[in-house]
Formats: sequence, C-alpha cells, structure tokens
Amino acid sequence: MTAGIRILTVSIVHPDGRQDEVAPNWSMVKEAMGNAVLEPVWLNDGACFLVDEDTAWQNNYKEFNQLASNIAGRKIFGKAAFIRRHLIIKVLG
Repeated sequence: MTAGIRILTVSIVHPDGRQDEVAPNWSMVKEAMGNAVLEPVWLNDGACFLVDEDTAWQNNYKEFNQLASNIAGRKIFGKAAFIRRHLIIKVLG
C-alpha cells in the first residue's frame, strides 16, 4: 500500500485543504464535525461527504471548501467528512 493513503479512516476535509483522519464511527465523525446536524452529499461512486446541514450550500460565515467542492461537483462550505464507500455502513449504520 502506498504511504499516505488511508483507506480505513474517515477524512475530515477542512476549507484550507488540511485533512484529519478519524475512526470510522458515528460518534467520532460527529465530534470532528463540531456536533453539527449532518447531511450526506452522495458521490457517484457510492462514497459521501457529511456536511453541516445549515452551512453546506451557503456561506454562513463558513469558508469555501475547494477540495470537497471539486470532488462533490457542487459548492461546499465549511468542513466535510469524506466517507469512503466501504465504510458507509460502519459509519452511518
């Protein structure tokens, strides 16, 4: 496996491009996302981003998330939790 590729974690993508890795479980993801109400943004390959439902689509004092927006194909503001397809059931149940 290539160094730097983490396939067993959830990536928290910050607006400045930083990424943090958290364990693939709901409580860890929810905490990493600031305990916000989360909404899924489904991707074509079955993966998804979880985003803050109040600020995901508009700039309510949240920074534009270029990386998440490029991957999702739509504008996303604030942090976004990237959940790989094989981890969806483990995280979302």
